[in-house]
Amino acid sequence: MSSTFLMKDRQVDSIFIFSHSDLDRPDESVRLRYVKVIDIYTEIHLLREAIRKDINRIEKSLAEFSFYQKEKSFTDLTAESGSFLFFQLCKSALFSMEKTDESKQEMLSECRLYYHGIKEELDNIEEFNTKYKAEKAIYWYTKECFLYKLVNRAFRKENIPLLYTLRFYITDLSNALEMKFKKWKSKEENARSILKVYRGLKLTTDERSNIQKNIGNLISSNGYWSTTPMRNKALDFAKNSKRPNAQAVLLEITMDVNLVEKTILVDIADESEFEEEKEVLFDLAKPLYRAIRRDKVPCGGLTWRLDLIPIEI
Repeated sequence: MSSTFLMKDRQVDSIFIFSHSDLDRPDESVRLRYVKVIDIYTEIHLLREAIRKDINRIEKSLAEFSFYQKEKSFTDLTAESGSFLFFQLCKSALFSMEKTDESKQEMLSECRLYYHGIKEELDNIEEFNTKYKAEKAIYWYTKECFLYKLVNRAFRKENIPLLYTLRFYITDLSNALEMKFKKWKSKEENARSILKVYRGLKLTTDERSNIQKNIGNLISSNGYWSTTPMRNKALDFAKNSKRPNAQAVLLEITMDVNLVEKTILVDIADESEFEEEKEVLFDLAKPLYRAIRRDKVPCGGLTWRLDLIPIEI
């Protein structure tokens, strides 16, 4: 398979080169010549860590603006209001179900089947089985393990059977986020706050075109939505992607706490396995946003900014 083919193939996002020793290590010019090459490694543990981080990056930014595909993190409500309402009803049904140890074991059995033969994840599943408590739901979401991956996959694909299987944990996570948000909002100095958070993405030409078509429309995010109050960190996240023929996009979300009741976002840094990421997480609830503006942002490369504001109907 030629290097030219790998560089042009859209299914290949990133390339990692491993060399057994410095003697046969490829020249550094290889990394500079090919945009998809992340780096060249001579130590296996550094290679594994780099791949793990890149997989996490891809999962966090996957299909953010695929408005008309089955797998998506945003839905154009003007075009798919029936689908949106059906999915909201499914989520409401999940939260009305009784939480039992049987539902926990049903979830873990399915997870063991999904990760059969992967020792690291099977160990995580066993740890969850023996040590998990509802008050640690947020921590488990930030932990890079089977839960984060399966929960987000289920919401992106609107996989109702998988969401049903994960109901034990999903209800705990949303309840924990709601309690934390209410506690924060109850403080007088926070009651009238205007919050601004950011999310960095790398979008293709088609995805950007969909943005342009939906300025002014209502958009709904499927699933939990990770953001940060640190603008530069969000920009770095977008620009670090190696996707060819794509541009960095900065989502800027402004929320007046006094004007919304159902939209919940929580600073989870103090409960995160990675506190330095300063993650702010949006709960499921019924998060609707109106895309109000799209601008170019000068930041060392052509970058688009999309402004969103929460809407409640």
